[in-house]
Amino acid sequence: MSVIVLLDDDPHLRSLLRTTLAARGHEVREASTGQAAVTLLAGGGVDLAVVDGLLPDTSGTKWIEQLRERGD
Repeated sequence: MSVIVLLDDDPHLRSLLRTTLAARGHEVREASTGQAAVTLLAGGGVDLAVVDGLLPDTSGTKWIEQLRERGD
């Protein structure tokens, strides 16, 4: 089983993806802002992050760049 973080501010898209991925045996964690996703990642054990391009508090690209700068 993989642990997947869904980072998107659209609750309907997250619900659709969560349902699809959970049905395939994945654990899905959701966040609607970049900061909330950082908190989820701090717990460790995440295998994949699916990131929207435009978020309420940052862009998906900037969020990924910040993770890389921290060594994640």
